Amino acid sequence: MHLSFQRNLGVVDRVIRIAGGIVLAYLAIFYPLIVSSTVRIILGVFGIFMIVEGFLAYWLIYDLLGWSTYKSGNKA
Repeated sequence: MHLSFQRNLGVVDRVIRIAGGIVLAYLAIFYPLIVSSTVRIILGVFGIFMIVEGFLAYWLIYDLLGWSTYKSGNKA
């Protein structure tokens, strides 16, 4: 198994990841009475990971599966 660590997320994937990460982080921070502390921590960690993946345009699972939605002509 060889990991390339090159961009493999297209623009749509990146936007969805960043938006989803922001929503999860928001729920973890601003809704302490609705969800338990364990769930808040999990939501926060997943939210942060999704935001970082979106900005880096790289997802490990896509790399392991050999998938890519990134098009080399993208400027984002």
